Amino acid sequence: MDFFEITSQENNQIKLLKKLSSKKYQKEFNSFFVENLKTIIDALNDGFVFKEFYVTHAFLANNKKLVSGIVSRVHGAKKYVLKDSLNKVFSNLKTPSGICAIYDIKERKHKKNQSIIYLNGINDPGNLGSILRSALALGFENIVLDEHCASLYNFKTLTAIKDTIFKLNIERDNGFDKIKLIKNKMSVIVSTSNGKTDFREVAKNKPICVVFGNEANGVSDDIMEIADFKIGIKLFNNVESLNVVSASSIILYKINEQ
Repeated sequence: MDFFEITSQENNQIKLLKKLSSKKYQKEFNSFFVENLKTIIDALNDGFVFKEFYVTHAFLANNKKLVSGIVSRVHGAKKYVLKDSLNKVFSNLKTPSGICAIYDIKERKHKKNQSIIYLNGINDPGNLGSILRSALALGFENIVLDEHCASLYNFKTLTAIKDTIFKLNIERDNGFDKIKLIKNKMSVIVSTSNGKTDFREVAKNKPICVVFGNEANGVSDDIMEIADFKIGIKLFNNVESLNVVSASSIILYKINEQ
């Protein structure tokens, strides 16, 4: 295996990895990195390849056959082996994994005539990742994130979303321009605690756009004003609300059930 060795934290690649924890530099370099072995392998199995690959000496020594199998499947990627202590310099994990891969950010266009999940101000990265993973599992591939959502490439988002990051068709919205265009093509369904619309009525209108709002404030007034339907979940035992991850999973399941 042909690896370049890195021994200093002043190395440009280590500096790059440190920068890629920031949303600003993710955008500047159009790149993000993953520190999870299973995610890297799952992505590779689905045809999503990294452009740079890093392992520590310890990880390589303990997983030589595994690493050899991974890098043999990717042609043209740069490969680096690190002094073990350097992993802590850039890792976002309490216990660094010893492995890291950098990927290009590639936005995938929505598939036509399919429903859309619109996320409005989901500002907790763990929640964002969990919602997206559930959306894919429940058959929703088209996603829109507004400008108030957490970073898609925050390490907490990536920890929750895993290899789903490579499988969704994710577009962005600024100033509600895209939701207004979507409104011209399909019904906009808003999730709200006091929503009453029957799920069967909603399902008849597929494809649809289902909106989930901010954890504390719910869906913004601008979107509420253009909503065609408002749906909610009947709760019992004086429970006032569910968090957005639980609520979104239930609602998407219920819509698919019809």
